[in-house]
Amino acid sequence: MTRRRLFLLALLLLAAGGMSIYLLTGSLRSAPLTIGSGTPGRDLALMSDRDGSWDIFLLAGDGTLTALTPDDAAHDYFPSWALDGGQINFLSNRLNPAELGPSQVNADGSNLQNLDVLSAVMSLAMSRRFDWDPAWSPEGGRLLWSSLRDLNLELYLIDLSQPFDIASATRLTDSGARDWFAAWSPDGTRITRAADTAGNEDLYLYDLASGRDTRLTDSPWDDLRAAWALDGSDLLYIADENDALLRGQITLYRMQPDGSDRRPAGDTPFTGGAVWSPDGRQVAYMDNAGGEWQIIVMDVDGSNRRRVTPPGANYLYPVWRP
Repeated sequence: MTRRRLFLLALLLLAAGGMSIYLLTGSLRSAPLTIGSGTPGRDLALMSDRDGSWDIFLLAGDGTLTALTPDDAAHDYFPSWALDGGQINFLSNRLNPAELGPSQVNADGSNLQNLDVLSAVMSLAMSRRFDWDPAWSPEGGRLLWSSLRDLNLELYLIDLSQPFDIASATRLTDSGARDWFAAWSPDGTRITRAADTAGNEDLYLYDLASGRDTRLTDSPWDDLRAAWALDGSDLLYIADENDALLRGQITLYRMQPDGSDRRPAGDTPFTGGAVWSPDGRQVAYMDNAGGEWQIIVMDVDGSNRRRVTPPGANYLYPVWRP
């Protein structure tokens, strides 16, 4: 896999498998989840291995699950919404089995595109979709997102009590690095992200009160998609060791929020990766307590907790439709 090509493509158009989850220390457990099933009430995009390879799915508010990417040998990862809710970008090896690059699909499954550099630039220019991957804060008053306005992925934050305008937003990152895959801490005080500041993708922690930015990982491979435990005590993340993603393998690690105690996740239960809905009423998160990774949705007060994905497969990284 050519790292520079992968992230040159991602630089120009924010994107965002195949087998079951691959864990370093053993197989997943088979005990069933102990909560009931239900529907999310709003649309979610997510990734799943239910058809063999990793694919992008739309889970509608009524519970209907639709594959947006065909069942084939390619692996599709990490959906992210355009702020207008009309399109999903994701990472895939559809164009070249030996490397990941950006692909995109409309929310109804139409216009699936596997992009090279030129088509990525043209798509960006023609659609005027510069803003991607919205993440609403736990208290519902702020919006975090990634923007390609200067043809480099940077993070922005805005107070939702005012009209949405880039001039009113706070730019959290401003460098030649890609800053993406951002996630809120459960208390809303810190933000994790991935960035290639040092060459490989590493994970960073940004403290909103102090502005302090801390590098959490320093590996010879890429570290991506940090997910906070619901209680904020732990982080789960993907280590693309030996280009595992190209083979449909998701290798999971855990660490403390300060970057200490990094270790393979094994089959240890994890509940987290929370994303808050645009209306501030619901939380969706990942849970592997039943042996498979399932998506759970609950009201923000912790009530009405229900599994919204069907058993028999793994489902990861839900994102609410704007």
